[in-house]
Amino acid sequence: MMASMKSYLRILIVVGVVLIAAGGVWYWQKSKTASEQLGTPAVSLVPLASVSPLAVSYDLVPADWKTYASPSAGFKVAYPSDWTPSPCGTGCIAWTPAGAPGTQPALGIVRSNNTIEELLKSAEPFLAGKEEITVGANAWLKLTLQQPTTGDIYTSHFIMRNGKLFEFGMATSDKDVVAVYGKMINSFVFTK
Repeated sequence: MMASMKSYLRILIVVGVVLIAAGGVWYWQKSKTASEQLGTPAVSLVPLASVSPLAVSYDLVPADWKTYASPSAGFKVAYPSDWTPSPCGTGCIAWTPAGAPGTQPALGIVRSNNTIEELLKSAEPFLAGKEEITVGANAWLKLTLQQPTTGDIYTSHFIMRNGKLFEFGMATSDKDVVAVYGKMINSFVFTK
């Protein structure tokens, strides 16, 4: 009986040590910063202080544009009639320009449960510019970010509404897409 009790205790100790080690590894992984999790950039980045934000002009939309409305997310936005909207995940809609290779979206809107504080903390290593702007009835937080693997510069606009964070962002710095982007932001309105 004593030998089996010692074996049982050894098994419990081994299982306990494994669980403690696994918990330590889990905690270490969760506490890593975004830049550590992404690894070392594959290119040498432009110093963030010398990066210029993309110039976005918030012009009025042409009369022939269509309207995309999301009753569940509570917004509507105009977009070029020859662009295609499509879902890009939970709480996400993206637009692809006519003639774009494949189905690569150029810009999109993502709705999440994150806060502005969480956003700024995760964006900090890549943040090249931050400003608050008002377009129409909306006050946006405009961030200019440098993509860590390519060094490309992107702009996104963020706004909180009813406990949700909305991001209106671009996947390119093409001047024609930037022009459409500004007009779309100007047309963006909340419906609830």
